[in-house]
Amino acid sequence: MMNKAMKVRYEREVFPSFYLRNASYHFRTMAENNTAGSLYTTMSSLVFSAFCFESFLNQLGADSFAYWNEIEKISVLSKLSLLCTHYGVTVNKGIRPYQTIKDLFRFRDQIAHAKVEKLEEEHFTNPDTDHFEDEPKTYWERYCTLKNAQKAYDDIHDLALKLAHAAKLEGSPFDCGITYREG
Repeated sequence: MMNKAMKVRYEREVFPSFYLRNASYHFRTMAENNTAGSLYTTMSSLVFSAFCFESFLNQLGADSFAYWNEIEKISVLSKLSLLCTHYGVTVNKGIRPYQTIKDLFRFRDQIAHAKVEKLEEEHFTNPDTDHFEDEPKTYWERYCTLKNAQKAYDDIHDLALKLAHAAKLEGSPFDCGITYREG
């Protein structure tokens, strides 16, 4: 006997920052567990951290300002500044977590808008060493470290948490969904 097909309607609200944060964690963990050749997994973790934070800012911005779609193209640091001002969150631009965010988005911008760079450097070296390590590196290559990936992961969470608390959001800013609390 065949079952009749039934019509089903699903509806869900997707919060990309949740998935992007998990991707950042996944790639950072992979890099930690296999440090040899971890440039790509570290790079992925950093890029997903940047995507996660911008997604959070866009979500909070859209919930906070009716005109957000009109200004969404402003820089991430401008979005952060606008939201911090709106919610009375003070950040010291010279220290963590703000400095990490600034460095992370410089990195993200260089990756997103990558151009060929000619690098030259001259120095003395030991002929027995790995000469790949001696090669001159771009900013983004030097930035791809596990230490920076961990800092980015932690600092976007800390700053998002401050904003979420000031905006009276319940739960973690990177939950599957965010709800407002009264008061």
